[in-house]
Amino acid sequence: MKKLLSCIVACAMMISILGINAYAAEREIQSEAPMITEEVAQIIASYFLRDYQDEAGCCWDTNTAIVNSVIMYNLEEEISAYSFELATSGVESGYIVVSAYPDVENVILEFSDTATPVYEPFNLSVGEKIIYTGGLNYFKESVDGTFFAVNGKTLQKNQIETPLESIRSEKYLPASFRDYEYPIKDPIAWANKYYGGPFYAKSWKNSFEDYCEFWRTSDFKTVNGTTYSSHCGPTAITNLIRMVGKYRNHSKVTSTSGKAIFKTVADYGKSKGYYTSKGTPHATTATYIKDSFQKYGISTSVKKNVAYSGTIVNAINAYKPIYLTVTGHSYYGTHAVAAYAYTQLVSEKTGSAKIFVKIADGFEKTGRYLCADILSSENMYVITIGNLS
Repeated sequence: MKKLLSCIVACAMMISILGINAYAAEREIQSEAPMITEEVAQIIASYFLRDYQDEAGCCWDTNTAIVNSVIMYNLEEEISAYSFELATSGVESGYIVVSAYPDVENVILEFSDTATPVYEPFNLSVGEKIIYTGGLNYFKESVDGTFFAVNGKTLQKNQIETPLESIRSEKYLPASFRDYEYPIKDPIAWANKYYGGPFYAKSWKNSFEDYCEFWRTSDFKTVNGTTYSSHCGPTAITNLIRMVGKYRNHSKVTSTSGKAIFKTVADYGKSKGYYTSKGTPHATTATYIKDSFQKYGISTSVKKNVAYSGTIVNAINAYKPIYLTVTGHSYYGTHAVAAYAYTQLVSEKTGSAKIFVKIADGFEKTGRYLCADILSSENMYVITIGNLS
């Protein structure tokens, strides 16, 4: 049975069930931080399922799907996690457990692509709940207030360990709930400050840096007499088109100025409703990107995904740049950027890893960074453009 966490995520996702997180004593869980809903958890599990299929030896394939969801609770009968049971062509094929708490380092708590869920021996009756406190701590509560473990052992409430609570920390909350300093210019210094380093750079991929022009929204406030606003989306697409065009030495791009490309992209977006004075709607972003590249003779395939370490690393390693959106960010607000590189930092103390994605943020004429840990709820559009290796 695989009791691993994501192998596609560069930073380790396995949460220790033995020790208490080193920062647990310092954590201040913010009560206003929203819990992860079952709907959002299912989306997270679906993306994880899709991405993990590419791993060697994985038993999941395109016929694998979520067939059942089970809500699990903590000792106070509040929702603690969700288990999504899977089947491949009608045959049971594992499960994925997603945390209901957003303030954990990685919300994929446990999975298997072959085994049945740990709680299956309980044979729950209608109305009975699974108590899940983290790690392999699954229980069923009896009517007299005692708890049965999966191994048949009986425990009292005060005897049950709660490792999931122990690894919750305010530092894992999304950007809108953290008091981070932005922008990030030096990811090592930033990680040392907020994650208790020292960190060192273990791996990275940056094939597009020399081809980035870092166009800013301020460069396009007025172009040929036309005024634009809320135009971070067209700016990000312009940065991506220029970057890819120069990388491929595509004459239709290299012979056209950045401002001319922006005007073509923005005006086309306006004509189709892909870009308005209120911004770039997510519902049509993929089509907008694809059509904009096509105007310069570049065929693309645009795939929407959730931005977390694994999807970012996989995309950049495959020479697939990213159109990335952030929402409610303390510095960027609701904003679109062009992501083109990543750096994996590793803590010398704990061995834990952090992924930083490098971006043309539309504000500065140089690359900046975002930490992937706080991007799990954001949208990213991976742009596949033939062979860019």
